[in-house]
Amino acid sequence: MLNQFVPRLVQKVLLIMTIFQFLTLVASELPPAISFSKISSVVWTGVVQFSILAVDEVGLQKIEVFVNNSKIAEFTRAPFEVSIDTTRYPDGSYQITAIAYNSVGRVSSSNITVYFKNRSQTSVQVSQPKLLWTYEAVIERVKYNFRNVPAVGNDGTLYIAAYDTIKYNNFLFAISRNGTLRWRYEVGSNFAGPVVGPDGTVYINTGRLIAIGPNGYKRWEILLSKDSLPSSENYQYTPVIDTSGNIYVSTREALFAVNPSGVVKWNFQVRTEVRPVVDKEGVVYVVQGMKLIAIDSNGKEKWRVDTGGIASWLCLGDGVILVYQSTPKTKLVAISKQGEVLGRTNMPTLIWMASAGVTIGKDGTIYGINTDEKLVALTPDGTQKWAFDIPEKFTLAGSYIILTGNNERVTLIGESGIVYVGSPDAVYGIENGQVIFRLQVANPINKPLVMTDDGILYAVSHLGTVIAFQTNDKPAQSPWPMAGRNYRNANSE
Repeated sequence: MLNQFVPRLVQKVLLIMTIFQFLTLVASELPPAISFSKISSVVWTGVVQFSILAVDEVGLQKIEVFVNNSKIAEFTRAPFEVSIDTTRYPDGSYQITAIAYNSVGRVSSSNITVYFKNRSQTSVQVSQPKLLWTYEAVIERVKYNFRNVPAVGNDGTLYIAAYDTIKYNNFLFAISRNGTLRWRYEVGSNFAGPVVGPDGTVYINTGRLIAIGPNGYKRWEILLSKDSLPSSENYQYTPVIDTSGNIYVSTREALFAVNPSGVVKWNFQVRTEVRPVVDKEGVVYVVQGMKLIAIDSNGKEKWRVDTGGIASWLCLGDGVILVYQSTPKTKLVAISKQGEVLGRTNMPTLIWMASAGVTIGKDGTIYGINTDEKLVALTPDGTQKWAFDIPEKFTLAGSYIILTGNNERVTLIGESGIVYVGSPDAVYGIENGQVIFRLQVANPINKPLVMTDDGILYAVSHLGTVIAFQTNDKPAQSPWPMAGRNYRNANSE
């Protein structure tokens, strides 16, 4: 009896196993089931939270969530809770897509279309800026011209590189917030800078790093490079300062880290023509050729990645490093702080400011001036939102000096969303491609605009003029609202 029973038992087990294998095979052929949950409206304002529901018979591998074509979240296990800050995007229609992957490679997706609406909640209403004063750099009948990107101290003093038009000697000018010259410091040779530290110390780079106090007296000076700086604009060699006051200086030989007392902490052998940037963790990002290199606070290399081309400038976006690749093809490359290339976007138009860069609004919109003298607004994926054709063209001025100065013309973004930009005859306030105000000026405004937290807007001409306007705006709380990231020109978070 037992001998008869065993074969039957084996047959049943084999049958059950066959059925199980068949069901497993069928299940593996089915894609995951995925849907959205906890969505109460298709009009989204502020921070919106929702859930993704997903199941699969053979096991989920991961869930990805996208806003249009940009991935914003990835999960490998439940719960799949998503939060989107819609204020970081322009108002408009968006497709939210969730994609589920199972362990055998099957994929399914679900999407919804929603509308982001925040513009009506703007907290600042901008009125016509008020002229405070105009400063002309003429001393004992000698006229001075300005160069480089200006910087402002916490007390509102404007610092700017200058040279006299007779002997071409170089100076650092300190202009008070009431429009008078506080002091000038003679440097002699051409220099990069200025940049202002957290304690008010002003730094310039001549190949020697020089620290100058707010009173105009030198605090210390150290030799960093035996190779003198180029005689042209020196934006790439302007020092960078982190939140602790440490100074980072590029030379033709290396990148140096110097503490606020003037002691070299470390140097890293790298040759760069692009000004570095520093994040709030003290990590320095620098370009060498087609490589972006991350250097930790101890001077050790963390990683390096290929940018795909020669880069012209760096800036910090929302948790990413944005690299402007001007050759061989114009692209914007987004790289995470972990060294992962997140995307490469073909730019629809060439941005002119190859050295000083662009600005970024709160919603991630990128602003710059193109070679047609148009102010362009680009979405984070490189799509043009709008363009404002600046009526006055620097290219028609017929002056080599003006053309050179124009290479540093960079927009400024206010908390109101107004884009400020200079021209040969005016300072404009632009919103969504439309003129909000136009401020007439006598000399071309071809240096980056700078704005303090109390709303003073400084407009600088290379011809030695500074114009101060009082606004009821302030710099946008965005990843990169002006040249140098903030009014101290620190180039850091």
